Amino acid sequence: MKNWFKNFKQDIYHEIWGERVEHPVIKRSIAFTIDYLITASLTVGLLLFLEFVKFGSEEISVLTNVMVALTYFSLLNSKFCHGQTIGKLITNIQTVDNHSRLLRVDKSLLRSIPPALLTISHPLLYYLFFVNETLFHLATGIMFILTSSSLYFLIATKSRQTFQDLIVGTQIINKGDSVIVTTKFDSTVILVYIIGITLMLIYLYAL
Repeated sequence: MKNWFKNFKQDIYHEIWGERVEHPVIKRSIAFTIDYLITASLTVGLLLFLEFVKFGSEEISVLTNVMVALTYFSLLNSKFCHGQTIGKLITNIQTVDNHSRLLRVDKSLLRSIPPALLTISHPLLYYLFFVNETLFHLATGIMFILTSSSLYFLIATKSRQTFQDLIVGTQIINKGDSVIVTTKFDSTVILVYIIGITLMLIYLYAL
């Protein structure tokens, strides 16, 4: 935990100036932004088609968003596409396991659930807002936890692994690199996050 933010800043500095880092953060952020725009475009196109054939509804809209996002991230992050979504292909990074091996589809699917949910958060929350207030608040809390945990563990871990990376045993590296990571859960890092997220949720929902 010591000097974790300092190490993060150093990695960002080195990446900005073109130095090769084992776990790029800027490239990863750019890749996710590109993938988000692509999945959004795919979903809009599919929804317009469903509307055209008179098969559109709010439930189908949400389900379509989920299926498109999960399929996109699961297949492209797996070994079938060399661990590269279109965003990762453009930024020349890839998703691999802790031993730099490409992922099976089932492992890629598990890892893809959080980013897929984040990419469809807007239509999902919009739908729940009008359908069920309790589910809306629950989903909002879950999305907040997914977002905060991804950002927090990305900064707090030397291997720049998000929470889902730590759970599934995956990492993001430059394409062609071979990096071995020993996943270790730092109790201090986890405790700080739990305390922080608990206080934030109490502030959001109880005050």
